[in-house]
Amino acid sequence: RGMECHAWFVTFPLGTEKSVKEQGKLSVVKKKPKLCKRHNGEWYLDPGVPETADYILSLVKEIVNGYDIDGIHFDYIRYPEEAKKFPDKALYNKSGKKKSLADWRRENINRMVYRIYDWVKQTKPWVQVSSSPLGKYNRIERVPNAGWTAYESVFQDPKMWMQQGKQDMIVPMMYYLHKNFFPFVDNCNGRLVVPGLGAYRMDKSEADWAVNDITDQIDYSRYYGGAGCAFFRCGNVLYNDKGLYKELRDNYYKYPAQLPPLTWLNDSVPAAPEGIKVERLDDELHLTWQKPVSEKQDLTYTVYYSLTDSIDTASAKSILATNI
Repeated sequence: RGMECHAWFVTFPLGTEKSVKEQGKLSVVKKKPKLCKRHNGEWYLDPGVPETADYILSLVKEIVNGYDIDGIHFDYIRYPEEAKKFPDKALYNKSGKKKSLADWRRENINRMVYRIYDWVKQTKPWVQVSSSPLGKYNRIERVPNAGWTAYESVFQDPKMWMQQGKQDMIVPMMYYLHKNFFPFVDNCNGRLVVPGLGAYRMDKSEADWAVNDITDQIDYSRYYGGAGCAFFRCGNVLYNDKGLYKELRDNYYKYPAQLPPLTWLNDSVPAAPEGIKVERLDDELHLTWQKPVSEKQDLTYTVYYSLTDSIDTASAKSILATNI
C-alpha cells in the first residue's frame, strides 16, 4: 500500500510521578538523574543539559542501526507547558553566556536537532528525520492573540530547522480553526510540510467540528503546496465520525498517491525498466518488467494507465499502482 514505518520518539517527557515510580530502577529518572527535572508534577529530560542530547542520540542510534525503518519522528521536542517555570535557571546562569533565556533554550533544542539529523544522514541517508512542532509557529500581527506558539511558548524553532536543512519533514499540529489555522500554514525551504489536522476535534466532547472544517483545511493545504495531510487521531477517521472516512475515501483520497520526492537526498532519475511484457492470463492482463542492469540499488515503480493515446502522469487519476 505504499506505507512507510517511522519510529516515533516522545522526546523529553518521562512521565508522571506515578509512572516513574512504577518503573522503579528502570526509569530514566533513576538511571540518569542528572538529566532530569521535575516540573508541574511530571518528569522531563532537561534540554539544557548537554548529556541529554547524548542520551537521545544513543536511542536514535539503537533504532536506526538495529531496524529497517523509513524514518524517525520526534514528538514533544519542546520545553513543557508553563515553560517559564521550568527549573533550569541555575543551568542557564552557568552556561547561558550573554544569550536571553529564550534564545538559550531554543539553541539547546536546535543543537540536538542538527546533531541527530547529521548522524542519521551519515549513517543511513535514506532514513527520514521529522518532527511534529506546535501548529502556530509564532505570534503574528494578523493574530495578536495566537496563544500557545512554538517559538515563544515552548522554544521550538522548526522554521530554522527547515532553513538549515536539518529536517526532511515537519508535521505541525494544526488543531485549530479559521484564523488560528490558515495564516500559519507555511512551506519551508523546499522540505515537506504536512499539516496535522485535528480529526479528534469533530467529537462532540471536544469541539464538535463539522466534516467541512477538516476538508476546508485539506483544500487550503493543497492550494498552498502542502505535501499532504496527517490526521490525529486515526480512530476518528476510521470510525467515520460524521462521515469523514467516507468523504476522504470517495473524494479526497479516491486515487493512489505517490510519496513526494525527497529531492535534497537524491534528485537523479533511474533508468527506465527493461523487458516490459504484457500477457493475458484468463480475463486479466499480467504486466512484468526487469530492473535495468545499470541500476545497482533497489527500485520501485509507478504504473500509469490511460484509455486514450495520451496520458497525464501529473494526475492521480492516471495511477494504477505505485511503489511496486
